[in-house]
Amino acid sequence: MRWPSDSPSTDRVLADALLADAVGAADAWLPDLQARSVLRHVPGRRITALATLGDAEVVVKVFHSPRARGNHRRLTALAAAGLTDLVPASLGHDPTGRVGVIEFRPGIVLDQVSDEDFIAAARRAGGALRRLHDCDADLDREWTLPDEVDALRRRATDDTRPFVDTMLRCLPSIDPGPAVPSHRDCHPRQLVVDGSSVHWIDLDDCTLAPAGLDVGNMAAHLTREGVLGRRSRAVADEARAGFIAGYRWDRSTGDLARWELLSLARLAGLAESRHRSTEERDALLHEATRLLIRFPADDARKVPA
Repeated sequence: MRWPSDSPSTDRVLADALLADAVGAADAWLPDLQARSVLRHVPGRRITALATLGDAEVVVKVFHSPRARGNHRRLTALAAAGLTDLVPASLGHDPTGRVGVIEFRPGIVLDQVSDEDFIAAARRAGGALRRLHDCDADLDREWTLPDEVDALRRRATDDTRPFVDTMLRCLPSIDPGPAVPSHRDCHPRQLVVDGSSVHWIDLDDCTLAPAGLDVGNMAAHLTREGVLGRRSRAVADEARAGFIAGYRWDRSTGDLARWELLSLARLAGLAESRHRSTEERDALLHEATRLLIRFPADDARKVPA
């Protein structure tokens, strides 16, 4: 695999000692693969690059662990379940399982389109997510509600932990329902818009999980667009409502609010720990508090004080 020359991102990739063996595996497996640009580099963990293989554009993922092997299994299962128009195809992995090549899906990520297209595509995203959840793909791992709560607690910062603890004490328990094929990292940058079509990308975390996990996470991210001023609140609210309608959410508003609250609390922690923004953290905590106070409980006796 050849990397772009005279590129700072290439220099950082090739200097990553923890990924050196995986980069070497990519070189040995597909020496004619030409990386065009590094899309993401998480030091010591993974590299995602846009590349060409012959005449085709592809996405290459290089992992420290043999994660590409599992990605291939799950993407192949989703393709077998009839989702080839919604998710990229896996084109294979190297013998070590650390390097995978995935079909490239052209388009614009959802959070980069115009307000009008943002609203329209959010509704289509709901329908696309429902198709994923309703498919019969046989996936080989599961993420449960306790897993999500444990992760939320681990990712909380000193400043978000008091809200997380209060929320988990006050929030009525969630009935997670059956586990379904899920994206598990469902947000606007994981959806590519191509005209009137939408496609899910970056399914590294794809697993069996409660449907509300994806729906609440996407709803929280759409709300965040308005909370942080990236879109007007009116546009963000309309996109969120369209997404829920497109998904055809058929459980209670209380169930949805529970999942959305979990996601907002997690986003508040990430705003501080990953993005180093206390301003974003406080805005998201304020929104989560507002939602908790107005929580539409199924049983009025459970409304938190």
